Amino acid sequence: TGLAVDYVNIAAGLLNLKIEWVQMTGLGTQVEALKQGHYDVVANDSPYVFTMINFVDFSNPVYYFPVHAYVRVNDKRFKKLNDLNSSKVTFVGIDGDLSVDLVARMYPKAVLATLPASTDPGQMMMNVKTKKADIAILDPGSIDTFNKNNVPGLVAFAPQTPVAVYPIGF
Repeated sequence: TGLAVDYVNIAAGLLNLKIEWVQMTGLGTQVEALKQGHYDVVANDSPYVFTMINFVDFSNPVYYFPVHAYVRVNDKRFKKLNDLNSSKVTFVGIDGDLSVDLVARMYPKAVLATLPASTDPGQMMMNVKTKKADIAILDPGSIDTFNKNNVPGLVAFAPQTPVAVYPIGF
């Protein structure tokens, strides 16, 4: 259920298409699963990820969402976003996800600890919480869900200034 399902079902109805919903693979494995024929379309709302652009066509944006740099509640080392571009800072990301794309493009001096493409995004947050990494770049909804079950949770560093605003399409 949710916005993506409603959106796709309405579009399919207008086009007289039958939708068969199947379990999606992990974040970073969507393109490979599509190439292997596990499904015909990735019909979930997803950010435009730079590493996927050579392999898929995205729809026009349906909406936009911000992503922020999230840190531990008590981590006061950083004063401005530019402070994150340091070899003393470790980001965590998932292969094939925007979390890796953004760090490589925006914070090239930082250390990037990557997790396999099949990793649940919750592991990124757990890595920050347990001090295996300093920062994770994520959307506010993912953090809200994580924080409900993990007190103290993570907080957005510079909450008024997202790291990026991503178009979301299908």
